[in-house]
Amino acid sequence: MTGEQHPSVRRILNEHDAGLFPTLTAGLSAPDLGSLLLAVAAERAESRDASDVLAQFRRDRFVAPSPTSAKALRKVATIATRIAGGFEEVELAPLAPFGTHSVLGGISQNRVVTTTRMTEVAADPTNTLALEAAARRRDTVEDVRLCAVQRVTRAQLGDGPLTFAHFSIFALVTAGRDHGNHQFEIGTLVSHINHHCALVAELGLGPAQVTLSDLSGRQQQPLEAIATVLSQNGIDVEMWPDREAGIGYYPSLCFKVSVIDSDGTEIEIADGGVTTWTQHLLQNKKERLVISGAGLDRLAATSPEIPG
Repeated sequence: MTGEQHPSVRRILNEHDAGLFPTLTAGLSAPDLGSLLLAVAAERAESRDASDVLAQFRRDRFVAPSPTSAKALRKVATIATRIAGGFEEVELAPLAPFGTHSVLGGISQNRVVTTTRMTEVAADPTNTLALEAAARRRDTVEDVRLCAVQRVTRAQLGDGPLTFAHFSIFALVTAGRDHGNHQFEIGTLVSHINHHCALVAELGLGPAQVTLSDLSGRQQQPLEAIATVLSQNGIDVEMWPDREAGIGYYPSLCFKVSVIDSDGTEIEIADGGVTTWTQHLLQNKKERLVISGAGLDRLAATSPEIPG
């Protein structure tokens, strides 16, 4: 096992068979483990009744309906996809292969809802879009541009009025090959940022504020080139050299798009950057991937153009 065991795990192993954990983690094949977990789930389900199900529905944040208006979410999603010119919309599955978010994004498995069938509930549509983009890149030399709206679930606790256990994300990914001189990264990041700023404008949220960062500290030239193009497009851009969020997720260039609400509070709308996911998936260092995502629940709750 990597890392220190959680106290509850240590307690369980102390009270039961200490060999249980290694058996479940490495002693069984994936199909055998899946069969065992399914049998356990079926046995436990037999002991439940309707009152148990209703009680969990009332207390469990993962299964409660969204507090965001369904009508508002549909409208925001429709606008986001309508203005995504050049991106093919994909209807993603609600599940991803087991380990997707950990392997690609370095996200702790504790922050993902894992199933008993060697899958996990989608927590970030850019991960699954990256898998689809990599599969397509095997058969084409052209850039692959995909977008999707997906309801995702994240297991970590959050706080704040615009933080949810499950929420909708509009995601963009662009996969291609290195064009030289950072041209792919510059052009693609500008394209993603332009979309998110256009979405902010469509929703009547006022001017978008874009912050640009280079987490590697070695790509100042492309960073400045992106800022120049965005400024020429009339977008408010600031450099954020001390950004820490995203270190380990984005190896270099990344951005955030925010707005200021009527109370003067800054609300993060979108986040994105360059990743190395398709390089690892395709075993090719020339592959390039830019991802980004916007939280639709926040947009729906904040926009004066969207009725609640």
